[in-house]
Amino acid sequence: MATLVKLRPVIDRLGKCGLPVRFYQFVEQRMAVERGGSDQDEVGGLFTNTLKLSPETLAGLTADVPGGASQHAVHTMFHEGTHAYLILKKADPEVARLLMYGREHYRNTRLEDGSLAKDPDRITHEAAADYVGGRAAGWWEARVDMTAARRDLPPPEDALLRQIGEIVNAVRKIPQRYNKKMGEAVFGYQQGIFGNQIHTKVRIPARLKEFCDRVILEGKIPDDFRRVKAFEKDYLELLKLVKPLEVAPRLKRGA
Repeated sequence: MATLVKLRPVIDRLGKCGLPVRFYQFVEQRMAVERGGSDQDEVGGLFTNTLKLSPETLAGLTADVPGGASQHAVHTMFHEGTHAYLILKKADPEVARLLMYGREHYRNTRLEDGSLAKDPDRITHEAAADYVGGRAAGWWEARVDMTAARRDLPPPEDALLRQIGEIVNAVRKIPQRYNKKMGEAVFGYQQGIFGNQIHTKVRIPARLKEFCDRVILEGKIPDDFRRVKAFEKDYLELLKLVKPLEVAPRLKRGA
């Protein structure tokens, strides 16, 4: 017997953290969320209108980690939610045109194993889902890194010399890691005859990226860390906390 899950508390919590969740609210109002054996969206049939998430993903969304969710769980949640959203909105003219555009974009394109794409519809769906999931996870990673750095900062008078470089370097690299993640541009796969995933080698089309950024991600996860409004205040405060470590008297840092 299927176990239904109330995902709204998770959606609301992630939304309060700054992640874009309007599309997920739309999905959650129209689909039952079910604890399944694997992560998959299952829409169709007269009586079937469910979004399945694995026990591992659901556990990861309430994990005892900084931020209260694992990066992998956030990726999977947003990936599967994007599939569900596109399926629910497939009759919408904009979405219908977009999926048709994606089909033509990926038709007969080269895959990583050297073969040609035979299922451009699947590749389009997976490209959108993986793009959204990847960006949500990258955003979440940056937020968790800032939370962890702030939590672990030692008082300047207690910081060891070897700690200084590690702490400062980690904080300074948060924007770099974010920008590198957001610079990824190749997404999507089709399934092989043995059920394996054969990934495309083609970049996500600009129109599909723009739609995901604007409609699903609400413009909240830009390419550049400096443009993330939700991070601006927290990162500046973190830099202010790190500054005393950089100028702390060396004689008090220990060996």
